[in-house]
Amino acid sequence: MSFATALLPDGGRSGKELLCLISEGRERAFAAFYDRTASRVLGLVRRILVDPAQSEKVTQEVFFAAWQEAARFDPDKGTAVAWLLTRAHRRAIDWVRASQANRDRDRAVGIDDLETSRDDVAEKAEIPRSVRTMAG
Repeated sequence: MSFATALLPDGGRSGKELLCLISEGRERAFAAFYDRTASRVLGLVRRILVDPAQSEKVTQEVFFAAWQEAARFDPDKGTAVAWLLTRAHRRAIDWVRASQANRDRDRAVGIDDLETSRDDVAEKAEIPRSVRTMAG
């Protein structure tokens, strides 16, 4: 290992190596992985969700899940960054779907609770068709 590599917080490790260390509970490896990937994850999530606060929350959830589930990473299926970005994309899409389902449910409940408005004046002023035909 070179002197410059030794100075890096992650020791110049690959994403695969960092995820392996993360799966063992190594906080410094997680910090290095986070520093290396956070801006890309947030950028991806922000393009999907648009809202900055929601994007930050989803990004936080993605990294929390990565900390808990790092052992599930399979290097035969792709890179560590691709694994993380796939998880971020799925989490953001799930957030959009859940938000839409909540809006749809609220709208449906609101419609069910909404009393139909009636225009009593118009109903009283309207002359029934049978009365009109008899008068004519």
